Amino acid sequence: METDENKGPMKIEKVTIYIDGASRSNPGPSSIAVIVKHLDPKKSMVYSDKIGKHTNNDAEFLALKKAIELCREHQWEDPIIFTDSLLVANVSIGRWRLRSPSLQKIVEEIAHCMVDTKKDLGRFDPIIKWVPRTDPMIMEADRRCNEALDRII
Repeated sequence: METDENKGPMKIEKVTIYIDGASRSNPGPSSIAVIVKHLDPKKSMVYSDKIGKHTNNDAEFLALKKAIELCREHQWEDPIIFTDSLLVANVSIGRWRLRSPSLQKIVEEIAHCMVDTKKDLGRFDPIIKWVPRTDPMIMEADRRCNEALDRII
């Protein structure tokens, strides 16, 4: 366990996060899902919800934003975040640039969220990786997105 001279022992919590976004029509009714796997199964969680009318790409990025918000809320410093969106993965590591002003706005919101999370936690170093949509946890996130879209409010 690491220590901080001013605060005593620091608890490092490792989490793996799987995200997905869905849209029925493009744009259309959309949802996101975030599945958090914690070393302590009692701290694992699933978040899914409708997010209004968006494109599929919007939904994918909004799922990433929600994952970062959850990291801030639960003080997870070094999450590994998996996505089946090549766009999200490649934009996040700076390999690709966006042309869409609406997507650029969401990415700017994500950047601000990451800065705020880093300020609050003292450090925040997420790793964002692409996995195929056949990954079992991504398939579960996709299922949760569809369940959210099917919910009657």
